[in-house]
Parts: sequence; C-alpha cells; structure tokens
Amino acid sequence: MSESAQPPAVSVVIPTLGRPEALRRCVTELIAGDRSPAEIVVVDQSSGTATRELVAGAGGAPVPLVHVADERRGLSAARNLGLSRAVSPIVAFIDDDCVPTRRWVTAIADAFSAWPAVACVTGPVLPLGEEQSGRYAVSSRTNTVGQAFNGDVAPWLVGTGGNMAVRREIVGGGALFDLRLGSGSAGRAGEDIDVLRRILRSGHGIRYCGDAVVLHERQSLRRRLRSRFGYGHGVGSAGGIWLRRGDRYAIRMLAQWLKLRGAIALGALRGRRPRGCLEEALILAGTARGLVYGAVAGRRAAR
Repeated sequence: MSESAQPPAVSVVIPTLGRPEALRRCVTELIAGDRSPAEIVVVDQSSGTATRELVAGAGGAPVPLVHVADERRGLSAARNLGLSRAVSPIVAFIDDDCVPTRRWVTAIADAFSAWPAVACVTGPVLPLGEEQSGRYAVSSRTNTVGQAFNGDVAPWLVGTGGNMAVRREIVGGGALFDLRLGSGSAGRAGEDIDVLRRILRSGHGIRYCGDAVVLHERQSLRRRLRSRFGYGHGVGSAGGIWLRRGDRYAIRMLAQWLKLRGAIALGALRGRRPRGCLEEALILAGTARGLVYGAVAGRRAAR
C-alpha cells in the first residue's frame, strides 16, 4: 500500500455519565487494540470528579486521552461536542458501557480507506460476556456480513450510534446529532437513526462493516423493559420530526416499523412468551408517544 493510500487517522469519542469503571474498561480495550486511535476524547457529563481523575491518571498511556467537561446533559450534545473537539478526519463513536474488539479501529480505518466516498461506517453490536441468568442482551446487531447502504433504507438495519464512525469533511465538525433526540432528551432515543437517515437522504453512502464489532454490556430485566419504551419513543420521535421537515420516507419507515414490531409481537404471543409480548407492547406504546412528541418538536429548530 502506498503512503497516499494509508488508512486515515481515527479519533474515538466516548460520551460518559457517572460510569468511571465501565469507561476504564472501554478505554483499556481501545488502547489494547491492534491499531491505536489518534486520540480518545472523553466527553464527561458526570457531576463528580472520578472521570476527570481517571483520564488524568492515564497520562502515560500510549494514546492521547482528552477530557472534555460538559455541563449539559444528553447523548446528542455529548457526541456533538466530542466531534467538534476531535482532530482526525475520521471520528468514531462508542458508548461507555461498550467494549471494542481488538480490530475495531483497524476495521473502521480500512473501510474508509477502501470506500473513499462513504460518509459513515457502522458495524455489529454483540452481547458482552457469557449468558447470565437475569441479564439480557440489548440493541444487538448480529449480522457480520458487510453491506453497502444508499437511498431509502430502514435506518435500524444500517447501524447504531454506539458503533458509528463518520468522515468529518462530509458530515461537518460539530452539530451532527439532533438535540431533540437521544438519551437525556425529551425524544429519549432515535438520534442515531436520524443521523443515518440524513446521511442517506443527502446522497452519501454508508458502509456496514462486519468486522467492526463492538460488545455491549448486558442489562437487568428492569433496565431492559425501561429501555424498550424509550427505544420505540426514539423511532416515533425521529419519524415525527422527519414528517415535519417534509421527508415522505417517514411514512414508509413508520409502516415498516409497525409491521416489524407487530410480527415480533405475534410471534411472542403464539410462542406464549409473555415477556416478549410485554416488550413489544412497550415499544409500540413508546412509538405512539414519540410520534406525537416528534410532530410537535419538528416545529422547533433542531440545534
């Protein structure tokens, strides 16, 4: 490979809120990867000093760690701030309760090098660790086959914000995520599918890279059930905002979503799986509530 074709540098942004030990695990695995990121930007919305001290204590790490304090709350705000502070042409996002596999940064850099026109690279999200009683996988994307996405595609097939990388020269340098969406906002979730949809709508391609794998911490049943409503709420919120801005694909997307969730609910009902039925009921209730929120929020400026 010639010098001009070398994979681009990658900055990694980790938003965090009160989870220093989970953050330590994530940072440790990033540093241990087979390709080092150019920097790790930790956007800290915590109220204490534990995260700042963790970053300060890693001064001898082989990868520069940048601590960015953020007095605001919200995942979209944190990711936007991290994007604005990152220095590399490629910026990757991972959540503090996730662990990158050793090839994660390599796979992202290689994908952007192989497909210089794509604006975004995503990848699988698999459960972290062995199965445990009372612990449940969350937001899994188990497909490990690479795919190219263009145009009108159901965004939940394309990727997730906890395993996403973008090309700065295409997406810009800061205000990428909609502050009306995402954890910590009234929209609750949906900030990632909104970004993916806007990238595709703008005519740019997205590459799903099967070996850019992230492992997500399992949840308790209580947390999983609580997240189901929020997950549906985010989809409805994003759909409502899209409708307000005149994106006709929103109608098709919502129809596909309702068909998908209805099929899963029917399968759970036929299989006599009451927890599955409850989860789908929560998702659908959240979607309906989110759609109302999105329709109202769509009147306001995104950022």
